[in-house]
Amino acid sequence: MSACPQCGVDLPDEDGPTHRYFGASPACWAAYGQVLEREYADPAFFKNHRMTVDAYALQHPGDRSPQAVQSVNIHLISTTLIFKYNAKSERALKAMQTISAASKKDKNLFDWLKPPASLGHITVLDLLPMTRLDDHLKAVEDWARSAWQAWENHHNIAETHLRRFGFI
Repeated sequence: MSACPQCGVDLPDEDGPTHRYFGASPACWAAYGQVLEREYADPAFFKNHRMTVDAYALQHPGDRSPQAVQSVNIHLISTTLIFKYNAKSERALKAMQTISAASKKDKNLFDWLKPPASLGHITVLDLLPMTRLDDHLKAVEDWARSAWQAWENHHNIAETHLRRFGFI
């Protein structure tokens, strides 16, 4: 067993691929792949997919690479829209796309956000046994909310970006 260096979840040691800037262990990345497989295999499970991606990204902030910096900011923006402003996934995605495109022109748009000591009490491991639709959808929402709440010291930064680009 070993802990994922980002989210801390304990999983059996495993060799395999990982994401290039999330910093997840191979076993954690594989567990995330299982959750994604369930969502892609059945459109009903895909309903909260935006939150699945946001939760995993926020719990795997990576290092100070430009991609990791953008990832945390963008996923915090998405979850802020969803949880604080009750936005639908489509609006969150539109905000992510708009602000991400602006960051390609303005390389200084995003700053590194120091990760919190705890990245949330629910992890990808908690999603694995959720094979019933209602259980899965509720668990994804709880997971994303937990990850978003963990970053509360930076919610004002997400809101600043949302305000600047006219999403709130």
